[in-house]
Amino acid sequence: MPRIYVYLRNLFFRVAIISLVSLISFAVLFCFIPNFKNETKASVKNAKIPIFMYHGLVHNNKKIENKFFIDDELFRKDIKFLKHNGYNSVGVNDLINFVHNDVPLPEKSIMVMFDDGYLNNFLYAFPIIKEENFKAVFSPIGKCVEDYSEIKDRNPYYAHANWNDIREMSNSGLVEIQNHSYNMHSIGKRKGCKKMRFESDDEYKKKFKSDVLKFQSVFQDNLGKTPEAFVYPFGATCHESENILKELGFKATFSCEGKINTITSGDPDSLYRLGRIIRPNKIESEKYFKKYLKNEDILDSRSLSKLSYEYAHLCASKKT
Repeated sequence: MPRIYVYLRNLFFRVAIISLVSLISFAVLFCFIPNFKNETKASVKNAKIPIFMYHGLVHNNKKIENKFFIDDELFRKDIKFLKHNGYNSVGVNDLINFVHNDVPLPEKSIMVMFDDGYLNNFLYAFPIIKEENFKAVFSPIGKCVEDYSEIKDRNPYYAHANWNDIREMSNSGLVEIQNHSYNMHSIGKRKGCKKMRFESDDEYKKKFKSDVLKFQSVFQDNLGKTPEAFVYPFGATCHESENILKELGFKATFSCEGKINTITSGDPDSLYRLGRIIRPNKIESEKYFKKYLKNEDILDSRSLSKLSYEYAHLCASKKT
């Protein structure tokens, strides 16, 4: 047989063998790659969460003297704008379930929070929340709830909600109640819950832990459950406070940093020091939300920090 034919025959068999091996390898990879992709997808899940922070509402266009109180009809417009544009309200427990249990969040998740626990939250915001079937998170000051459960003052401008109000909102299934300190919502030598400059670690831990646990205790006594998140008064955080809250079992904390948060399924640390965007008055819903939702990665952090600073000193001046 001519040498050229032998060469061609051997070449044909080599190509055939290489092709067969390649085909088998491809088939094996094809079987395993989909599972690999699913595992990767399941292990890395991020969610962008804008959180908007409110304080108080007034009714019937009453003159607003507090920059951080808004008219109740403006709040209604806020909620309608968010719903009309496809945003879905979530609570803290939804975030915890997403991170710890891989429970999916709805598309375009958003959170609305009310700090301090004013009575007007119950009188004006709560009916709108029920009407619109919209979730919200309320963070009252423990001592104020206790005090206003005793003195019976129901002035909607400055009074705080009592335990009956808090219980009704909590039982609705739409409102979560979280810890905003028992009695550390003030500015003096200490700003909120923040450690003082010359305070020892042990002194600070004893003071802060005692306050947080007192809130948990009175909450358990009155509602039969305890909050899983801590909302820092004035957003005043420190490294020590975060460690203490984690030791006490809190699964999330909230600051006043003006940012949109990224939380990650399987990463518990992504639930701490969540930022919030403060809601001032005298700006219409569409303009306000488009400003902060247009570009989720770029916020006017300087102006937001200024607003948080102004609110802290407004509270201090009124000894809220």
